[in-house]
Amino acid sequence: MSELFKYKDYSGSIDTCVVDKCLHGEILFIKDVITYEADTVAELENEFQAAVDDYIVACEELGREPQKPFSGSFNVRVTSEIHRSLALTAKAKNISLNECLKDALSKYISNEEGYTVTHIHRIEQPNLVFQQEHAVQIQDIGESPWQAQKH
Repeated sequence: MSELFKYKDYSGSIDTCVVDKCLHGEILFIKDVITYEADTVAELENEFQAAVDDYIVACEELGREPQKPFSGSFNVRVTSEIHRSLALTAKAKNISLNECLKDALSKYISNEEGYTVTHIHRIEQPNLVFQQEHAVQIQDIGESPWQAQKH
């Protein structure tokens, strides 16, 4: 993935046009299409920042909120088995399913060399609570915890 410009919570692309012999880009992750172009990378970065500033001002003049690149909310479709495992893990840790998923995603993206998933077995009976935990180290970032347990 190429490097991206960052400014005021916005990201901008850096692309080349061989035909026009120029650099160009657009503000990413919003529905509005805002583009910019220049002859050097330094100029392109300045044009990106100016495009962000102009976009914010234009939205104010139009009386609408500028779009934000990410709302912090998205739908995730998983199998019923994964959903159940997450719910049981959250229950065992006495946290919400949302907190459990945020924690798992944070660990996943923060550890490029692999990550550890803790698998919890919890059995509750009258006058007895048994809980056993074991960790599974995953080296391949594309490998799921369920695949890793089969090794």
